[in-house]
Amino acid sequence: MDQASFRASAVREGVGALSCARSYLRGHAGRQFQRYASIVDRTTYRIVPNAGQYVAKTTQPKLFKPVVILTKEVLDMRERFLAAVLLHESVHSTTGLFDPDETLPTQIESDFLRSVGVDASIEALKKENPGIWDQYYIDTAEESFRVSGCGGLRSSPVRCKRRPQSPRVRIVLFNTLELLL
Repeated sequence: MDQASFRASAVREGVGALSCARSYLRGHAGRQFQRYASIVDRTTYRIVPNAGQYVAKTTQPKLFKPVVILTKEVLDMRERFLAAVLLHESVHSTTGLFDPDETLPTQIESDFLRSVGVDASIEALKKENPGIWDQYYIDTAEESFRVSGCGGLRSSPVRCKRRPQSPRVRIVLFNTLELLL
């Protein structure tokens, strides 16, 4: 597939999938997620071929709007999983683009999934969601939640364990410098 055909296909698929996920998020996001859901609505999404390293990534904002890169394959996920990915990425625009700490984005994603009833065993979730990208998401989310200390998809709500941070300088939104102590 040439680059122009890929772009046209990605736009068609992307608009429908993103519209469904955003609608799902607006309809199912509780009060605790509203701050991030509003960021999802004003974010610009760029669809790219499979990057291999990520399915979604927050980048430098353009004209004060957050920009998230999504791989074309992520658009094949069920709307509740795609909504969770969009919510996770929206948190990055509030914590600083180059902050390596995934604790808060992972916590928000985990809490959202539990709030929409994603709390079955991994096997049951995979049976209920047979799509290859749904299953990929289930596996990576489960691992991410476990590594972050948020519990698994089936666990009861747990606060993620925040990793201790050493003093450093980080670049935050809009390229402002902030000293972390």
